[in-house]
Amino acid sequence: MTTAERALAGIAHDLYGLPPGEFTAARNARAARAKAEGDPGLASAVKALRKPAVAGWVVNLMVRQLPERIGDLVALGEEMRAAQEDMDAATLRMLTSQRRALTTRVAREGAELAAELGQRLTPAVVEQVQATLHAAMTDEVAATAVRSGVLLGPLAATGLDEVDLTDALALPLELVGLEGATERPRDDGPTDLSARRASNKAKAAKEVTEAKAELAVAEAAAAKTGRSARARKDKVRTLQAQVLQLRAELDELLRQVSALEERLEPLTADLEAAQDAYAEAEAMDLAAAAAVEKAAKRLAKAQAAARR
Repeated sequence: MTTAERALAGIAHDLYGLPPGEFTAARNARAARAKAEGDPGLASAVKALRKPAVAGWVVNLMVRQLPERIGDLVALGEEMRAAQEDMDAATLRMLTSQRRALTTRVAREGAELAAELGQRLTPAVVEQVQATLHAAMTDEVAATAVRSGVLLGPLAATGLDEVDLTDALALPLELVGLEGATERPRDDGPTDLSARRASNKAKAAKEVTEAKAELAVAEAAAAKTGRSARARKDKVRTLQAQVLQLRAELDELLRQVSALEERLEPLTADLEAAQDAYAEAEAMDLAAAAAVEKAAKRLAKAQAAARR
């Protein structure tokens, strides 16, 4: 961890907490300050920081303003992954329902926070925020990315592959959380004795590293025959967990379909009654029009006879 990396992480943490309309000016000002202070490398790195999409900014805002809510989401995601590991279908169905409600509620609270800052969210952006929260619950690495507070845009989880973090963060994932860390003090003038001790310690550490590497090679050779079977077993468990997850989501969707069908039945009956009434009214209208036409003809005939 270098001083430059620490400085960049701190600046990024500040910038990605700002409203979108203030980001570019603030970023350019920080870059100019770093250049004026004699750090052109830091200035270039700051200048390269990209403005976040609205959905990314909203999630960054919630990380700062609603940390407890984000913590609840991540904790629920951990429970769901544990249920998948245990093949606990009943618990997974219950947690899936809770996940839908929680992501919807937290996304709505994020939209309210954004509105307080003058940023009205479109339905599409709200959906992106919900998808990002869902990804944080599905994938542990995505949860770390979300909690970093430096998202550039929304995340998406398919449930089958790891969440794609390409171009999703302003900083590499390994730099997330550097802000506020402290460097270990360095001794710029060691004595000869301390230097010899350091040299001996380095040699011992090297021997330990080499011994560990040799042990790892031996263990890898011993485990080679069983690795293929274990890999297939892991694949089966992964697919079983994914099937359980999808079945839980299917059960929830079928429940919603059943509720909609119950609402549809009386509406269909009302529609049929309205159609019957309309047909009756239309028939009466046609009969009335025919009567008017007949009366008009009779009047015309009577008038013609009167003129003779």
